[in-house]
Amino acid sequence: MVSNLERRLNKSFLSHFPITAEPILRWRVVQHSREAYAKLVELAGSPESDAEEDDETPEDLAAERLPFFLKLFNISESEHEAMNPDHRINTSADILTKWPKLVRAFGLDGVTEEKTSEERERDRAAFKEGIMTGLEGRSDNELMAGLEFPGDFWVLMGQVDSLHGHGWPNYRAHEWRQQQTIFWSGIECSELGAKHSLVYPDELPLSGWEVLGGWECGYGRENTTCYVLYCRREDGLPCEKESDTNWHWRYVVDINQNGVEFFDDVIELLA
Repeated sequence: MVSNLERRLNKSFLSHFPITAEPILRWRVVQHSREAYAKLVELAGSPESDAEEDDETPEDLAAERLPFFLKLFNISESEHEAMNPDHRINTSADILTKWPKLVRAFGLDGVTEEKTSEERERDRAAFKEGIMTGLEGRSDNELMAGLEFPGDFWVLMGQVDSLHGHGWPNYRAHEWRQQQTIFWSGIECSELGAKHSLVYPDELPLSGWEVLGGWECGYGRENTTCYVLYCRREDGLPCEKESDTNWHWRYVVDINQNGVEFFDDVIELLA
């Protein structure tokens, strides 16, 4: 069931953009990903200078280079054998000929879509309940009384299951070797688990900002951490935007020694 709030938000998005910000991001990421893979496929198809001396055929070279591509897709040889034939990469050329199906199977457009609509609706409702009840229990600030879950993030949770942007699948599969920032790692927890993602304002390294509450939503290389925070710029401090002094939900990326980025809404985040 689509709420009235969601209808208003979608109508607002569409009144400012020909399509919503999320498909724009996906189009941009998938184009970038295809260019990167196409270059690798081109290089893989080039014969080595000593191929004739070694009597290696193009088929031999393709077989030697295939493990490299499976590693990029984070696929083991045993997993590869058991895969759907539509997603199986038998030669480097398969990456481009099967590209549309690989995009969805491996999230090459910057998002994942693995759940059914019913599962997504159930999980985001439980997540929202956990976050809001958790926030209410942590603060007696009068602002908390009328606080609502961020509407644009609610819409995003109804469309996709995670938001990871550009990058090779194997670099986002394991935190210890992560080479990209995953802004939203998705909902893989119960209502109780959602409460565990809440953050305490005094624990956040955000100098010059007042934070009422929020939660950690993603992570990245070199201890990058992503948040959804209800916050505002402290009084008397310089602001990049006049709206910085207002209380509202913001999307925050703490890039550790490289600084902190604030985004006023999901559209600005995805731009």
